[in-house]
Amino acid sequence: MTEKCTICGRELGKAYRCPACSFDRRGDFVGLRTVSPVGKRDLYEHLVCREWEKLAQDGEKNRGLLAIHVEYISDEQLTKPGVQTEHGTSDVFNVERGVLKKYNGKSKSVDIPPGVTAIGPYAFENNSQITLVNIPLGVSVIGVGAFHGCTQLETVTFPEGIKDIKDYAFCGCESLSQIVIPGSVKTIGSCVFKGCAALTRAEIPEGVKNIEGYAFNNCKKLRTLILPGSIEKIGLGAFFGCVALAEIIVPREAKSRIQRLLDSAAKRCVREK
Repeated sequence: MTEKCTICGRELGKAYRCPACSFDRRGDFVGLRTVSPVGKRDLYEHLVCREWEKLAQDGEKNRGLLAIHVEYISDEQLTKPGVQTEHGTSDVFNVERGVLKKYNGKSKSVDIPPGVTAIGPYAFENNSQITLVNIPLGVSVIGVGAFHGCTQLETVTFPEGIKDIKDYAFCGCESLSQIVIPGSVKTIGSCVFKGCAALTRAEIPEGVKNIEGYAFNNCKKLRTLILPGSIEKIGLGAFFGCVALAEIIVPREAKSRIQRLLDSAAKRCVREK
């Protein structure tokens, strides 16, 4: 049987690239959409491509555009929630070009899939079900408000390699009790842990340079804060409202410098280590 172009219907013979619309059935070019031509329209459209029908109908009009990258996915795979494709997953994780745009699942424990390089802004915002999140190696950015308002979130596993935790990333995570930030992080953004009412201990490792304003504002149970010698900036109000803070542990050689940085953020007991 002669192969036909998926887009415009022209017979291809043994050719891979359609001479009429330039569609390449090998999928070896940079595409703008992902579809799975397996006969289950409701499923493969739900995966990623909302405009498949329109593109197919307008094949003549779209001639010359490299618009489709085809991935062949079995019927069995399509029945599994969260099936991983080159550009994303199905109903549980919405991933585009490595960025986790939205989590739509209902699990309490979430393992972010391999291949994700960034957690996008507000990807988990106001999810009141998740209690644990495992972030995989390869993620370098946690976006603005990514976990904002996740009131039941208790534990987050941060891998080495994260460089930036953006503003409001964990703001209002009332059940988060402890955090260990990897040394690859350079900046903790504004209001990142603001209102984390259950947080009792925060360990900031060597390598972190900036803690922006109000980063730990109103963490009312925070008792112990460990700061590195690498810290260069502590923003205004970073620890305002931390009424239980009993000690801030710093390297001996950096004590005086960090004390000066803290003057605009917190007035607390500083113990040498």
